[in-house]
Amino acid sequence: MSRATKGQWLIKDVSNFSDKLNLALNRFEQENVGLRQFCAETIFDAIFNTVFGQSDRNAPFNPLRTYKNFEYYHKYFNYMWLGLPKKFMPGIMDTLCDMCQQPSAEELLSREDCSEYIKRGIRHLLENGQTEADVIGHNLVMLHVNYNTFRMAFWVLYYLLRDAEAWKHLSEEIEELSDKTSLSTGDVDRLRVLDSIVQESARLSSGVFMVRYVTEDTMFKTPDNKEFLIRKGDRVAMYPPAIHKDPNIFADPLKFQFDRFISKVFYKDGEIVKNPVMPFGTICPGKRLALLQLKLFIINVVSNFDVKLNDGETTELDNTYHGHEVLPPTNDVQMTIKRKRENLSSLGCFS
Repeated sequence: MSRATKGQWLIKDVSNFSDKLNLALNRFEQENVGLRQFCAETIFDAIFNTVFGQSDRNAPFNPLRTYKNFEYYHKYFNYMWLGLPKKFMPGIMDTLCDMCQQPSAEELLSREDCSEYIKRGIRHLLENGQTEADVIGHNLVMLHVNYNTFRMAFWVLYYLLRDAEAWKHLSEEIEELSDKTSLSTGDVDRLRVLDSIVQESARLSSGVFMVRYVTEDTMFKTPDNKEFLIRKGDRVAMYPPAIHKDPNIFADPLKFQFDRFISKVFYKDGEIVKNPVMPFGTICPGKRLALLQLKLFIINVVSNFDVKLNDGETTELDNTYHGHEVLPPTNDVQMTIKRKRENLSSLGCFS
């Protein structure tokens, strides 16, 4: 199924996302709105309709309703994962049941603009004796993964709006693409300022625990030469944010620096840190697609809108959500957003 996020399928999904994003941005008319709400009505809407195909906005399974359900569900996600009784989470089962009001597997397979990844996943499940309920569970996992892209979009825009120099440099970089009507994936990859801003935002907002089973007895040696036996069958929780905030790797680790990752090499104890944001690597099949979607969203917002945070509007990472891939903000922030022109010129990505 990972093939469905590569090659021609990757280009198809990115092109589909670009079309859905253009619809969402052109439909958005508010000028005073919360940044989180703006992201929900634009990038989350576009991602949702890219994954499952264009939905009826009045149907139970629609982007805004699902977004609101996910907001509530994720409030208790860690507690559910730990196995706490649902009586401590009022309304959680009603929310979950609402999220399960999805189109049937047959209907999703019949949608021309439904993601090939979803279609292949559904076919694989059905061919191996899985039920409609299993398909719904698979779809919710996919929604959860894509919800992280929405959260990242919030933080990228928030840090940009608080840093005039970052906005200026990114605007100039994007302006160099102004003569293009569409972008290749290579065009997006060459935007070094944008890539640095995305990596820096990910570094600051990550809250994930990586839990893995130990496959064989292992002696773990610490820097002060102490040794500990990690037994086969144990579970180990690794915490990448501890590396992201390590002052021995990143100067001023709690500060947003938009150019931190532009042609930089990072060291610790005299050795090069090859992957400072994802030190353990990743085999996530959707990483490439998610990054392209996020970057296209930022490109289109910066090139089509004048945006500023309202006076005094700030937020922080909500540390009660540690364990989530991307931490949410403690509160939404109000902003003023105006179109630069009546009809937005959407830059898509096609090759």
